[in-house]
Amino acid sequence: MAGYELDIYAKNNMTAILMEEDGISLRMVAKSGRFYTILDDYQLMTVEDNKDGNLINFGGASELNFVGTGSGNFNGKTYSYDEYRDEGGIRYFYYVENGAWKGVRIIEGGVTEDIVVLAFDKNVPDSVFVIPSNYEIYWN
Repeated sequence: MAGYELDIYAKNNMTAILMEEDGISLRMVAKSGRFYTILDDYQLMTVEDNKDGNLINFGGASELNFVGTGSGNFNGKTYSYDEYRDEGGIRYFYYVENGAWKGVRIIEGGVTEDIVVLAFDKNVPDSVFVIPSNYEIYWN
C-alpha cells in the first residue's frame, strides 16, 4: 500500500488539504460553496462549485450506519475500532486508543485506504485558506 502525508485543516466552515507528491505541492480548499485545487509553485488553480461543502469525506454521521465494534491491526498496532457503512457499501473503520483517534480505514470495493492521524493541533494557519487572485485558472 503506497503512502503519503496530508495536512488537513478545518476552521470556520472551511477545509484545506496540503500534500506533496513526486515533488509537486498541491493545496485543495473548500470554502464559500467552491472547491479550489491550487498549485502555488505554478500559480495555477482550478475552481469548481462544491454543492455539499465537503473537501474530504470520512463519512458524515447522517450518511453512515453503525455496524459494530471490534479490534484490529492498524498501522502496525492493535486498536479498538467502530465500524460504519454508508448506503453505497463503503466501509469505514475508526481506530482509537484510550479515547485518542489513531486513524480511519476506508474499504471500497477491493481498495483499502488507511489514513493515519499523526498529530492534532488547534493552531490552524489562515494562510492555507487564502485563494490567490492573480493565478491563472485552468479549469472552471
